Amino acid sequence: MPADSPYDPIAAYYDLEHRSFTDDIDLYLQFIEAAGDPVLELGCGTGRIVRAIAAQGFDVTGVDSSSSMLSIAQHALDTGDPGGAVTLIEGDFCRADLVSAGSFGVVIVSLDSLLHAETQADQLRVLRAAWIALDPRGQLVVDVFNPTSARVMTMDGDLTFSGTWGMVDGARLDKLVAQHADPATQMIDNEIWYEVTTADGSIKRTRTAFAQRWISAAELVLMLQLAGFQDWRVYGSYELDDLGPQSDRIIVAAEKTKTD
Repeated sequence: MPADSPYDPIAAYYDLEHRSFTDDIDLYLQFIEAAGDPVLELGCGTGRIVRAIAAQGFDVTGVDSSSSMLSIAQHALDTGDPGGAVTLIEGDFCRADLVSAGSFGVVIVSLDSLLHAETQADQLRVLRAAWIALDPRGQLVVDVFNPTSARVMTMDGDLTFSGTWGMVDGARLDKLVAQHADPATQMIDNEIWYEVTTADGSIKRTRTAFAQRWISAAELVLMLQLAGFQDWRVYGSYELDDLGPQSDRIIVAAEKTKTD
């Protein structure tokens, strides 16, 4: 069994924070409509993207190391009509043997999930696992933040308020984050606190911590080449704008075999 995930104690809070985020959904559906299903998401979390893809009638598999995140994803599927067939797998998304080789039309690594692989070697293993999972004309889509100097400089270890959300029982959920970046190693140490304040004023605080390794666009392209991908395009937004110095995201679409 996989080791406990740092997302296990905060799974419900993470789901509340992210469930309404839809900026990337149309992007993924665009690639799926072009390349076909089934779809594999590596690092699927509580199933936000998995459910959106299945709702359009596509078959999709999600892999995640957090049992708590997957439990929330499965509950949402069990209490609704998923549409397409959905399979959820608990495991390390670096492992290429978790799914059938050569069987997926699209592989998705969304919203900084690749950065949870904490070494360049492990990030390369994730990309290689995606290459193995794809069919010969398959498409990989990777989404990571663009590590501009300005953005990295804000990661100075200070505790900052990140957002607030209302809970179904009337309580308030607040999120505070401290990030410290080391440019020499490209590592980010993250500490996250979720605070639940009930109507009577009592507070429950839950903390978790994890590291991430950021990637530049140039390094990501080199790793895709080393993983075996033959063709790729780099964008700077979910609308597929060109990547520029002010771009917030790095979106890379890579094909297993070279297109003419």
